[in-house]
Amino acid sequence: MASLRLTIGLLAFAAITTLAGCDSTEPSTVTVQIRDSQYILELALDDQTREHGLMGREYIAPDGGMLFVFPRIDRRGLGFWMGYCLSDMDVIFLDAGQEITAMHRMTVEPARREGESETAYHARLRQYGSRLPAQYAIELAPGTLDLLEPPLEIGEWIEFDGTYLKGLAK
Repeated sequence: MASLRLTIGLLAFAAITTLAGCDSTEPSTVTVQIRDSQYILELALDDQTREHGLMGREYIAPDGGMLFVFPRIDRRGLGFWMGYCLSDMDVIFLDAGQEITAMHRMTVEPARREGESETAYHARLRQYGSRLPAQYAIELAPGTLDLLEPPLEIGEWIEFDGTYLKGLAK
C-alpha cells in the first residue's frame, strides 16, 4: 500500500511539474494581416530575441519576417540597424494602437572590418528610427513595401492581436 501511495505521489508530482514547466505556450510565430496579404512572422518578445532579430539570415521568405514586441511604447530612434545582417529588409514601426509611425527600406551594411572594434562597427552603422513612439516593429523581406499597392501610409492600421502580444513582451 505504501508503494502504491508513493507511485501515485510520484505520478502526481511528475504531472504537476510537467504542467508547471509547460509554460512554453508562448507562440513562436504570429500571423499578421497587412491589407490583403498575410505574413507569418517570428516573434521577438524579449531583449535577447529583439537584439538578434534577423541578423545572419541570407533569405527572408516573401510572406515571412519578424514582429518585435516591446513591453513599453517608446521612441525607437537608435534601436534598429543592419549589423551582421546578410539580407536587405523592410521595417515598419507601429505605435501601441498598431498604427504605422515610420517605414524604412534597410540595406545591408559592409561587414565588420578586421581590427575594427564592436563599438566602432556599431557607430558607423546607419540607424533606422520610429520617428514617433512605437511599441512594435515588423521586419519583412526586401521590396515588400514596394509591392503593396497603394503604398502603406503613416497612420494606417496593421491587424494582429496586439493586446495579447503586449502581455507576452519582456
